[in-house]
Amino acid sequence: MISKIPDKVLDKEVSLLPTMKLISTYLILILLINLPQSANAQKLPGDTSIILDKAIELLADTVSEFIHIKEIHINGNKKTKAYIINREIQFNTDDSIRRTSLRAQMEQARSQVYNTNLFTDVKFTSVLTSFNEVEIFVDVKERWYIYPSPRFQLIDRNFSEWIKVHNADLERVTYGAKYTQYNLSGRRDVLNINILTGYSRNLSFSYLQPFSNKKLTEGFSVSGSFLQNREIPFAVDSNNRFKLFRNGDFVRQSSGAAIAYISRKGYFRSHVFSFGIQTLSLKDKAFSDVNSTDYFHKNTSSVVFPDFQYGYQYSNTNNVNYPLTGRIYGTRVLKRGLGFTGGLNLLQLDAYRNSYDAYGKGWFGVLSTVGMIKLPFDQAFLNRRAIGFGGLFLRGLDSYVVDGVAAAVAKYTIRKKVLAFNMKVPIKNRFLQKIPFTFYAKTFADGGYAYNKSIYQSPLNNKLLYTGGVGIDMITFYDLVIGVDYSFNQLGEKGLFLRVQGGF
Repeated sequence: MISKIPDKVLDKEVSLLPTMKLISTYLILILLINLPQSANAQKLPGDTSIILDKAIELLADTVSEFIHIKEIHINGNKKTKAYIINREIQFNTDDSIRRTSLRAQMEQARSQVYNTNLFTDVKFTSVLTSFNEVEIFVDVKERWYIYPSPRFQLIDRNFSEWIKVHNADLERVTYGAKYTQYNLSGRRDVLNINILTGYSRNLSFSYLQPFSNKKLTEGFSVSGSFLQNREIPFAVDSNNRFKLFRNGDFVRQSSGAAIAYISRKGYFRSHVFSFGIQTLSLKDKAFSDVNSTDYFHKNTSSVVFPDFQYGYQYSNTNNVNYPLTGRIYGTRVLKRGLGFTGGLNLLQLDAYRNSYDAYGKGWFGVLSTVGMIKLPFDQAFLNRRAIGFGGLFLRGLDSYVVDGVAAAVAKYTIRKKVLAFNMKVPIKNRFLQKIPFTFYAKTFADGGYAYNKSIYQSPLNNKLLYTGGVGIDMITFYDLVIGVDYSFNQLGEKGLFLRVQGGF
């Protein structure tokens, strides 16, 4: 006969469960923390780190809701100052955060450090040193920062225009040398020097220092350029392509300089105030006599004008070069010239928003919108660029330009991750041990509209434009994105388009 256990005894055993859970978890932690390991705690085996994370979760019901960050260790930074990395981490030594959000906080910080574009790899590891304390280890692998390289550039807007409109004419290229030094002083600053010749001549430099104060919240940039062109667009024809003027010699010369003040007090929001001054002169008298009135909106062959700009951006994504999740939005105000009518005087307002969402099982969506308006509506040719430039483009209309003083574009893309692998680099080096390859298949649909005054109207102005298609993107080392699209447009045209962005 089995005797019944008294209810009072059961109550006592149930009440002991939290204490037993605490003691068992404590014993596991003692065992883990004292596992044989090297002098560097960050070299704990990966499985151990996972078990420690699980232990943190087990303790959530029996100890404090918050956990104290005892110390943050940074390893692998040879050039980059440690405080530049710490600046992108939203928690500090001696902070206390909810233990249930520790993993999410670490992943957010990892994305923020990676999005500096200073590293090829960033890893965050947590090591529990007691019930209520944790140490964070940040391991980074730096990129190669110095890029002296030969340059081979197209003067056309994109590969499609060069191939389809100009039959890949090798004379329509600019060549020379470019020197870029990323992370020049270890403070995420960038120096650029270009010396190019060929179809165009270009001498330019720029220096960006995003963190010039002790609080690492303010920065600046300076730039200067000198450019000569052998051909210039001066109108849009009945096929929505540029009419070009050339005579075998350099027909336009420009030079300019600009300075900017940058404010970024948090992690996601930035403000940029800039001022620049530029000179433009037309060197061919025949062209300037006939076309300068529309080109500059005044009867002259040379102009000098200032540009005042303010830009605001919010950017919070998992990867700034090829986002899969997050948001980017912003606005820009440009004032060109000192007046409000005539000449190159212009007031331009831009706004944009990109939303990146994960749908699960390797599916991702992107919705991009951008709009622009230019005042007054009566603008010089130089100020009338709209669809086909910057973010105002439709995939499938790459070969066309649509002038306008007001424009809007919306694009939707669905991506599916289909393949990912690494290729080992045969030459041993500390910067790149393997080359990653990730492939995303995609389908997309774009729509847009550009308004222009009737005297400047072309076939694609003042009407709804739409395109669609499918494609594949390959992301490789340094977040270089190479895309191939097969797209169609409302004109009934179909074709392949190559797109390259990012990288070094």
